[in-house]
Amino acid sequence: LLLVAIAAWCSLLGLGITALIDNVHAYQVGISEIGKWVIDSLKRFLPESTLKTVEDKFQNFVKDAIPALASMVVSHLEVVMCDFVLFLIYLGFWIFDPLPIDKEVSRVFRSYLLLKTLVCVLFGSCMGLLLCCLDCPLWPLFWIMTFLLNYIPEVGALLSALLSVPAVLFDGGVPFSTRCWRTVWLVIFGTVFKGGT
Repeated sequence: LLLVAIAAWCSLLGLGITALIDNVHAYQVGISEIGKWVIDSLKRFLPESTLKTVEDKFQNFVKDAIPALASMVVSHLEVVMCDFVLFLIYLGFWIFDPLPIDKEVSRVFRSYLLLKTLVCVLFGSCMGLLLCCLDCPLWPLFWIMTFLLNYIPEVGALLSALLSVPAVLFDGGVPFSTRCWRTVWLVIFGTVFKGGT
């Protein structure tokens, strides 16, 4: 079972890294479109020279920073993968051969870890499936991230939800109105999934 979990983890991470690398340009386009929309909305409030400066700096940011951010995420994911494999191995040893403590405490703790892991897998699977259904190319990364963050009570699920919204909203391979509707569906179903888990 532990080997299956490690293989699934590595597979999802590989799919996620490939999707991130393949879709950097689409996210650049999506961020540029939303930035242009915001800048157009500010035309009534800001002078033309200020607007031009803001637009130029924003376009340079999108052109340079987004690919750099993607490569930084990929390099950190490799470290996270190794750490998680070590965590799984340690967790497996601890569950099957716990430290010498009171039997009742050991039983409660093992039961908690098992149930919490099952809930994390369930919530990660629901959110990953939802993002996959919404055609978000980064769904494997968000499955992993949701799984890990859900270990943090209450705050982790909120963080994973907040981080998945830009993944849907900034996908430049999809028309803007479709992205907005998909974001609404993400918020609705993400809330329902968290309430159910």
